[in-house]
Amino acid sequence: MLRSTIRRRSAVALVLVSSLLAAPTLAASQDADPTAPARVLKTAPSEVILDVGETVQLEAGVVDGAGAKVEAELMFFSRSRKRVSVTRDGLVTAIKPGTVEIVVRERRRRAGENQDSRAGLGERLSGTVRVTVRPPELDHVVIGPPSGALSAGTTAGFGVSAIDVNGDPREDPQAVWSSSEPTVASFEAFGDLIVHTPGIFTAVVEVDG
Repeated sequence: MLRSTIRRRSAVALVLVSSLLAAPTLAASQDADPTAPARVLKTAPSEVILDVGETVQLEAGVVDGAGAKVEAELMFFSRSRKRVSVTRDGLVTAIKPGTVEIVVRERRRRAGENQDSRAGLGERLSGTVRVTVRPPELDHVVIGPPSGALSAGTTAGFGVSAIDVNGDPREDPQAVWSSSEPTVASFEAFGDLIVHTPGIFTAVVEVDG
């Protein structure tokens, strides 16, 4: 299982490097566009989908209008480090389910150093990479029944928690409720139970099937 994961991650990283390094060659073979910006920040890939615990290496670089590589010092940071972390070199690790932006930004030069050149280059470049972390599969669902007795004409709410295969609760589980005897009791669209008449019924909830 571990070997398979490592090989798969290595293959992804290799593709990313190849796609990024091939970009300057393609651009250099074309005539330079006089209206093109003097420098462009390129990132690869632009979007990533991972499972919890997986990693991927991001690639980034700056090229000029002709597609030639330009020396630039870049930094990576995550907008939500509790969900997705990233190293200074762009190694992304998925921690918790959700969608996070990784920001790639050109470092500022030290105050007082090459001020004229810095002004000529314009504003520092930046870009983003969208990272989506898929939630793990669910292991089981726990129902919290309403407190007190149910009686005809009343409304009640059930609680529900979904636990994934890692033992962690799913954030905001999307539950679908149903009743085995809708004439006795039925559920509204938002999950509230309405008791119609005396009787016996079974409440069923589904989360991710």
